[in-house]
Order: sequence, then structure tokens, then C-alpha cells
Amino acid sequence: MFLPGLKRQRILAGLTQQELAERACMSRRSIAALENTKHPARPRTLKKLANALGVCTQDLVGPDDATYKP
Repeated sequence: MFLPGLKRQRILAGLTQQELAERACMSRRSIAALENTKHPARPRTLKKLANALGVCTQDLVGPDDATYKP
């Protein structure tokens, strides 16, 4: 599952990739790959990221700013 909203939520939380990686017990490289949709996220990873960011999983799988038009 790709996470188009990951970068947006990270930036809204005021976190760097490294800070998010530390909160989610992941590598910064993994965060970068997920943000650039190079690798799909597993459900467990999705939950870890959502918890680390304090958002629901739908916020991560939903549209990012580039495609979202209210």
C-alpha cells in the first residue's frame, strides 16, 4: 500500500525524516523510500507510522497536497 499522505503529515507534525524514523523505530532511508512511493508499506508499518505521527491510517493513504483538491 502506497502512502501519498505520509510526507504531508510528517511536515504538518514538524518532523524531519530522521525524527519520524526514530519515533517509528525505522530507518530514515525507509521513510524516504515510502515518501517517494518507491516501496509499498505493509499494514504493520502503516500503523507504526500513524502512531508515530498521531494520525489515523487513512490520513497516510489518502491524497497528498499535489492531488487533493477540496
